[in-house]
Amino acid sequence: MLLPYKTDTDPLRLIFLIDNINALQVAAAWCYAINCYDEEESDSIYREFASGEFTNRDPHAVWERVWDGTVVNFDTISIMAGLSHDRTVGVFNMLKNARLIFPDNTIHDQARKIVSTYIVNQIKK
Repeated sequence: MLLPYKTDTDPLRLIFLIDNINALQVAAAWCYAINCYDEEESDSIYREFASGEFTNRDPHAVWERVWDGTVVNFDTISIMAGLSHDRTVGVFNMLKNARLIFPDNTIHDQARKIVSTYIVNQIKK
């Protein structure tokens, strides 16, 4: 279900991470935040994908549906990223809309490289 999003190599989305410390912090925090998943909703989403129900639907609507079973713990992400709740929600939504973060608590491989490079460079200072 997430594979098409995770393998999309369009580099334009990466602009939202470049020189954006808040985005880097939220992306990193997302990987470690404990979120909840609505099991019933998640099962429903998987059944819909398996049946091919999403084949001819609007890509944005499909992306939103993919996230429907995820209950994001913004308080935890906010604390981990060191940002206000409102700022965290805004940055999170930007990353989500750019398809840089995924509902399984992972980030796009290209985003992971940018976050990792930033961290390595900070350690070298």
